[in-house]
Amino acid sequence: GHVDRLRLTALAGIGAIATALWFRGYIFIPKPPPPLENFFTFLLTLFGAPIQALTGNKTFAMIAGGILIAVLAAFIILSLRGEARRMPARLALAAYCAFVGASGATIAWGRSIAEADATLVPRYQTPALLAWCTLLLILAYAARDLAHARRWIAMAGILVAAVFLGPEQIALHHT
Repeated sequence: GHVDRLRLTALAGIGAIATALWFRGYIFIPKPPPPLENFFTFLLTLFGAPIQALTGNKTFAMIAGGILIAVLAAFIILSLRGEARRMPARLALAAYCAFVGASGATIAWGRSIAEADATLVPRYQTPALLAWCTLLLILAYAARDLAHARRWIAMAGILVAAVFLGPEQIALHHT
């Protein structure tokens, strides 16, 4: 109700103030926007990076990235409707999904000027790792009552971690 909207407004205001303080003194150098094709290619390969690491196929990676984005967007939308709006943990996870998606989108916007393939830049794959792990959390919750679901979710988590181990090690080495 009213209290929830007040809290959300306060949170958004604090976030806006913190962002403004973070960028205080930032010197903006205008650049032309990237071609939309490069942006979407980068975004889809960014979120589909583990599939490309497994298969070596950029098309599969882009399809997987699109599916991941669609599932997380659907989760966010469904979390804002009906009874789900009254579940703080679900709303927090939805906000986290939005944060990860926005992070990926801003990386894609900035980096797609230079190249259209996100898998060429391992340090930018962290949002993909976070997104796939978030998907596993959502699936674990959705399948909590299914027999053997915990085992499959745990194996999927190990697989995601294993796929990202190499790129994350490279990214950490370069920072």
